[in-house]
Amino acid sequence: MTDSLERELGRLETKMANLETDMALLQKDVREIRDALVGYKGGWRVLTLIVAASAALGALIAKMPIGTFFR
Repeated sequence: MTDSLERELGRLETKMANLETDMALLQKDVREIRDALVGYKGGWRVLTLIVAASAALGALIAKMPIGTFFR
């Protein structure tokens, strides 16, 4: 029975070591995804600013009389 118990403990230790390795890889992947999302946050702000400025410019041009462009 002791031999069987030692084998079972060895098997469980191996599984635990594999799980720890997998967890470390998963943490690395999650960290990379988080860093990518943080990097995109600034890009979205710039894109929003460009869209807002374009909309404001378009609204100003639309308010101008048509004759202003064809003199």
